[in-house]
Amino acid sequence: MKKYSKYLLALLGFALPNSCKMMYGCPYADWTISGQVVNEKDEPLEGIQVTDRWNNPLDTTDVKGEFLLKSSGIHEYESDLYFNDVDGEKNGLYRRDSLQNISFTQVKPGDKGWYSGAFEAVDLKVVMKEDKPE
Repeated sequence: MKKYSKYLLALLGFALPNSCKMMYGCPYADWTISGQVVNEKDEPLEGIQVTDRWNNPLDTTDVKGEFLLKSSGIHEYESDLYFNDVDGEKNGLYRRDSLQNISFTQVKPGDKGWYSGAFEAVDLKVVMKEDKPE
């Protein structure tokens, strides 16, 4: 029985003294995305909701049409954002728009462990078209 105990312990999830170092968790990074939403006349649009592909609200543009997203999370960020006019006719009616395949710049290196570093995509510009009734 003693001969097979190390195999039994390994099957039950117990690390053996000569096994490799175990780490728990998953790779993560810090993400910053910022930009401005404007109309075709280059005027800032307030009240535009920024969402992810699952329609989760992330931010809403301010009076300057600016948005800022900061998060820490999984190593690879979902790089599509969607912009929805949610304030009705208050600031005009605009068609839903998106930014897809956003490219990021690494601004801080990782620690050679689980932390992959800091990445950002800044000064993005989204031009939304008016939704004119037909």
